[in-house]
Amino acid sequence: MSLPNAQMTQKEAKLNEVVDAKQREKLKFIQKLQDDRGKLGTLQDERDEEKKEWIKTSFWAPDNTPLAAKAEVKAPSKDLYCPAVPQDDQKNAHTLRLKELISLKLDENDLHEYICWTCQKPLVHQKISCLRGCGHTFCKDCLLKFGLVKNTQTDGRCPKCDTLFSKKKDLVDLKESGSGFSAHSNVEATIYKPSF
Repeated sequence: MSLPNAQMTQKEAKLNEVVDAKQREKLKFIQKLQDDRGKLGTLQDERDEEKKEWIKTSFWAPDNTPLAAKAEVKAPSKDLYCPAVPQDDQKNAHTLRLKELISLKLDENDLHEYICWTCQKPLVHQKISCLRGCGHTFCKDCLLKFGLVKNTQTDGRCPKCDTLFSKKKDLVDLKESGSGFSAHSNVEATIYKPSF
């Protein structure tokens, strides 16, 4: 509150003018800040509107897809499924456990092809079997020929490491490679004779 100029001394009047000038500057500064905030608010609103318009025309934006609101995202399964069975096949799909996996022991030739431990032929189109206990991999024919004990025909010994195995439990057949025409090593030929 300022005193009337008549009652003030010259020094007090000057001091009052300086204080009033500082207050006027502060008021102007505050007014300017409020104006700038108002402008920033309108700029932000304009940007939000532009963004909404851009999303409407952007077909790749997730918010713009027809099923975006309806789709429910499920957590992925932590189970390890057998890769030989497609995930869509719910009937045959089964999980794997580390205890069930077999570490295969394969022999290689000079051409870096996997070969049978006994006959030394490449494991390509024939039936292939491995033993659950030791993991050695053979042609099925060789394993049955050299591995089974002659008296029982159900139990045998690994031709490589002499580990005992049971034909029913420990013999694991592997999937053959190649097409359906070469799924085994047996030659099949049919002779047709024309009839007159």
